[in-house]
Amino acid sequence: MSYTNLFTPIELGSVHVRNRIFMPPMHPNLSESPNGHYTKRYIDYYAERAKNGVGLILTGHVKAERKIDPYPAAYKFPCLDKVDEIKYFTELVDTVHMYGAKIAVELSAGTGRIADQLVDDIPAPSASSVPMLYVPGAMTRELTVDEIHELVASYGRAAANAKAAGFDLIYIHAMAYLMDQFLTPAWNHRTDEYGGSLENRMRFMMECIDSARAAVGPRFPLMAGFSLDQGIEGGKTMEDCIAIAKALEAKGIVALHVRNGSYDAMNVVIPSNIIPKQTSVENAAKIKAAVTIPVLTDGALLEPDVCEEIIGSGKVDMTGVGRPLLADPEWPVKAQTGRADEIRPCIRCMECLHRATSGLFSGCSVNPVMGRECEKMTGPAPVSKKVLVIGGGQSGLLSAIYASQRGHKVVLAEKSNHLGGHMLESSIPYFKEETRKYVKWVLNEIDKADVEVHTGVTVDRAYVDSIKPDAIIVCTGSKPMVPPAEGMDNAKVDFAINALVDPSTLGDKVVIVGSGLVGVETALDLRNQGKDVTIVEMLPEIGQDIILTAKFPMLSAIYGSDIKCMPATRLVAVTDEGAVVENAESGKITVEADNVLLAAGLKADNAIYDELIQDYPQTYLVGDAVRARKFYHANREAYSVAMAL
Repeated sequence: MSYTNLFTPIELGSVHVRNRIFMPPMHPNLSESPNGHYTKRYIDYYAERAKNGVGLILTGHVKAERKIDPYPAAYKFPCLDKVDEIKYFTELVDTVHMYGAKIAVELSAGTGRIADQLVDDIPAPSASSVPMLYVPGAMTRELTVDEIHELVASYGRAAANAKAAGFDLIYIHAMAYLMDQFLTPAWNHRTDEYGGSLENRMRFMMECIDSARAAVGPRFPLMAGFSLDQGIEGGKTMEDCIAIAKALEAKGIVALHVRNGSYDAMNVVIPSNIIPKQTSVENAAKIKAAVTIPVLTDGALLEPDVCEEIIGSGKVDMTGVGRPLLADPEWPVKAQTGRADEIRPCIRCMECLHRATSGLFSGCSVNPVMGRECEKMTGPAPVSKKVLVIGGGQSGLLSAIYASQRGHKVVLAEKSNHLGGHMLESSIPYFKEETRKYVKWVLNEIDKADVEVHTGVTVDRAYVDSIKPDAIIVCTGSKPMVPPAEGMDNAKVDFAINALVDPSTLGDKVVIVGSGLVGVETALDLRNQGKDVTIVEMLPEIGQDIILTAKFPMLSAIYGSDIKCMPATRLVAVTDEGAVVENAESGKITVEADNVLLAAGLKADNAIYDELIQDYPQTYLVGDAVRARKFYHANREAYSVAMAL
């Protein structure tokens, strides 16, 4: 397919952008500096996207000052408050420009109620005293008028520093953070000139723009980003948003980046796999119809075909490719050169956000060098080795692919008659479309790789000796655990992963034991098929081990359905009537069931490793064979071992 619309250049004020693809603001927490500076790891991350054809990069959150609003405290953002900060940004800008992309700094006036924690019990400042989002029970303090004036002045000084650093545009950041807290009635209860009417609520943003304009001159391009439907009570109306857009255009803003959602409704801003795609397009189109300047949007715009259609329809002028660019930095160049089918799919698992917001360097479940671009494979290994990969699940397939790309001679042996392992089961639930695409991508890659694949092979010591490998990668995966209950040999009992693969033998009433990711996804999928589902969980909370950013939308789907949940409940036995369970409230009861599906966790299956390591010292454990974990670990370990061979 030819993506004529997507690869047509566009002018944002005086800035010529080579195509209609932009990288939305994302903060992957890659700085190796205590001040959040853009160090080499950050620069490599942005460079990889620039060199592969993205048109415009919008940086993550950059603060204008840290004195009045010192937050966030742990989750550090870079800051442009001093002249000696400029050099860190110039390194980034110059690198991005070297590859032909343009870059805008997302300049924020403050964090406000989005502060991550309190330091010395000092309240975070905001438009008004409102509850902080991430600190239960804590309230922000209302900024004084003098403090507002100082923030406005600081914004201008930071804008001057941004221009000096070489940025192509300054992005006026009015999404979720301090400017948005002034714009939004739910968070702005002021009765002075900065509160009440929309004109007053816009005053802080407009004064910051005036301050920036005075600092950078009349011709330097300013763009702005603000939220539409925030997903909260008392948020901005669409009428408010259209009025804001028109006011910004009248102010000389050259482009608008708009999206639905807020940090209170994160899964609209960054939709997980259970949330519909294209979350902001229709509302963005309403803004586009109200102004003459370019309008940009994002929100699960995953494929080039989708972006091409959206731009061609005139709904927006540029489409944001966020997490897909983390999954595959070559997204733009593959689309442009007719290789869209080779794009490694983003599976919308939220691992990138989870890691960044958990104090870790961000990473990607499907791209092992996201955030570690300096480790990208650049050539073959010094010596080609014969490598035996045992197991054809995700970690085995990826180990074989990466080892082959390193120039090794690879044999992959899988005991079943098919490849994919638990990866296949994880792709089955109705909302896992992107995971199914990823499975297809992996299987296509193994077909293209120079790998000798054997299925239906039980690997033992004799088999290994017959191969005579120089190195062995053990990827034997994991197997389901069986809870200590009576009646586990009852015909009603099966593993949830088996039921996902073949639900044809299930009756109408199903009890699922365990509410980790497998249990919750199985419950949702079976309910979608019309089953009567009950979840039994020993822990006091359903979904306790699911990462937070994926957990909330899943639990919303669970509790928004008629799935029955029994937390703090233990499986005692399985009988011909169903599941006998026990909890403090009801005592011992029987839940009628046609089937009892076990989702009580997985345990490593790695006995052959101990058998081989003594005589084959270059034997490595990868993925679930180490211990049952996630796609991220399987991918990262497979890549690391292949690079070490």
